[in-house]
Amino acid sequence: MKTLWKGFPYGSADREAAEEWLNELGRQGWRLEKVRLGVLAVFVQSGEPCTYCVCTQPGSFYGRGRAEYEQLCWDGGWQWTANVRSMDIFVSRPGHTPVPLITDPEVERRGRVFLAVLLAPLLAAIAWSFRPGGRPWHAILESNRLLACLLALALCCLVPAGAAVWRKLRPPRPRSGRAVRRRAALWLAVLPLWYVLCFGLAFTEGLAEIVAWVDAPPAARALGVDAPGDMAYRQVRASVLVEGEHYSQPLVGADHTEYGSVKLDRYRCRGEGTARLLAELVRLDETRGSPGHLDGTHGPLTGAEVPVEGIAWAWHGRGEGRTCLILRCGEGVAVVETGQSVPPPDQQTWAALRALLEEWP
Repeated sequence: MKTLWKGFPYGSADREAAEEWLNELGRQGWRLEKVRLGVLAVFVQSGEPCTYCVCTQPGSFYGRGRAEYEQLCWDGGWQWTANVRSMDIFVSRPGHTPVPLITDPEVERRGRVFLAVLLAPLLAAIAWSFRPGGRPWHAILESNRLLACLLALALCCLVPAGAAVWRKLRPPRPRSGRAVRRRAALWLAVLPLWYVLCFGLAFTEGLAEIVAWVDAPPAARALGVDAPGDMAYRQVRASVLVEGEHYSQPLVGADHTEYGSVKLDRYRCRGEGTARLLAELVRLDETRGSPGHLDGTHGPLTGAEVPVEGIAWAWHGRGEGRTCLILRCGEGVAVVETGQSVPPPDQQTWAALRALLEEWP
């Protein structure tokens, strides 16, 4: 018996085009046997024409309701053959004239609602993670894993949402089999690259995190804080967009009791646009009250931009006894934060912080 293998690129939105393509093969006597892996349709030559019907799946694939549905279709002259991407494919039974099957629009609407319900917990988990007091937003740019999650979320949410908007703006019309196959070929070329990018980012964190005690940079001196300690806790994070170096210098009194700290974050970004985005995200994290840099936590800060000669952008925030300074120069961003009482920053303070940023090799 002759066998024919064909690619099956159709999705539920192309149900009519899939049915037209199958019926074209059915008129030549090709009878669908199965669809392997959801993409390879296997046909056998039956020697007599057959008719196909493609319907949106009405409910769960298993269960009593499903069995009754298939029996009803069998009595109507249809034999169930495969289920692909929420579509049921039926072929006419030999020697029978099948009755027409009509897909209820309500079934299609329920399928879209079901997809939205599946995505809702994912969106809720992400929103909870980045709530005020949760994960800082600028951490996304510093982590390949978070960037990969963001790309995957864009694929899961933006593509269906864009397709829904497109269907609203344009009246539905049946697509030809050739148009669907061209679009499917494009997806088959783009999706592997997308998955390689996402998984490559997820399992490649860039530079490994380095945690060590090192000589403290003069950030405390730049702020005017008396810092007896000369050591700082250093951590390095890196992604494909941002490389960050984080210092936390403890302030130790005469009785060897720690009474505060001065924190310095230096970032080197890929492009000035990334630096602008990072600086804005850090400012938003500070004003909404997120976990402090490296290891601290604080409430919302109130601040304003400060015009400083020789610096592209600067911001000064205060609140709850804390002070935070952010500056951006070219592709670099520096953030200094402390809970100590410090004088308002002047031109000399900003120049010292700029020097700390520029001296980073």
